[in-house]
Amino acid sequence: QRVAIGRAIVRQPRVMLFDEPLSNLDAALRSQVRFEIGRLHKQLEPTIVYVTHDQIEAMTLADRIVVMHEGVVQQVGSPRELYRTPANLYVAGFIGSPSMNFFQGRADGSGRIGLSGLGEAGLGEAGLVGGRHEGPVVLGVRPDGFRIDTPQTGALRGRVVLSEYLGRETFLHVQLVNGEVVTVEADSRDEIAIGSEIGLTPVDTACHLFDSASGKRIG
Repeated sequence: QRVAIGRAIVRQPRVMLFDEPLSNLDAALRSQVRFEIGRLHKQLEPTIVYVTHDQIEAMTLADRIVVMHEGVVQQVGSPRELYRTPANLYVAGFIGSPSMNFFQGRADGSGRIGLSGLGEAGLGEAGLVGGRHEGPVVLGVRPDGFRIDTPQTGALRGRVVLSEYLGRETFLHVQLVNGEVVTVEADSRDEIAIGSEIGLTPVDTACHLFDSASGKRIG
């Protein structure tokens, strides 16, 4: 891969095409070559069309991303735009690591959302994201979009079944009362043990709402 990239750069092309250039590399080398490609792009400033199935490569290298599914363009935008305002369920689930959590529910038209198996008032303060929409919906919440509360005060209740310590943050896998498992980002200093009963409240500004039938973003 490095030799092929070097040959292309020597010619000083105005446009370069990279087709899955890191797919056969191990994790450490993939990270290093990704850094080198990014640095070369900043130094030489060619137009680069970069094809990848790895959303981390796309998010870290691209100025603009075209997300495609089965040959159809789903959304075009900057990494920040795709992360903050995904156009549909496919983009929402593809962009971000760990992936966004999804909840089936129903909006009542008054700004409230009831979640399947979690109670009509399951969202607490986050229920206001429903706006005037009425009907079946899917609520999306990223792992960092929850506030961790006590089981008595949280909008959702569950039990920690797995904990992944990554240094500054820990990802908790929490099984809710309806059996669904969600991924939640927690501060590693909190040291929440496996088996702990906790409450979760989605933060209203971190909630994404999608139409259940079309999968398109609402609002």
